[in-house]
Amino acid sequence: MICIYSEATNPMHIQAGIHAVDDNNPDFRSFRDGEGERSFEHIVRFEQPFATVPKILITAEKISASGFTLRYFTWGNTQILGLGAQWMAFHESPISQ
Repeated sequence: MICIYSEATNPMHIQAGIHAVDDNNPDFRSFRDGEGERSFEHIVRFEQPFATVPKILITAEKISASGFTLRYFTWGNTQILGLGAQWMAFHESPISQ
């Protein structure tokens, strides 16, 4: 987690993370063994919730002040053994208390 505060009237609160998944996760195995359109989702929970809904620097779903959902997609006969993403969330407000 990264938090940046300054003497400015609008302090910036930033949190960042990395998510990785491979076929050791049973829910992800359809990416290796399946065919057609497939998806896998991972719920990200912020270490410290934001006071309001932050901006997210990644394609995300179900964004709230406490977290969001990452969704990975594939299609056809693509076989994927692992994948990952880096994300960043930020807002010009303090964290909730």
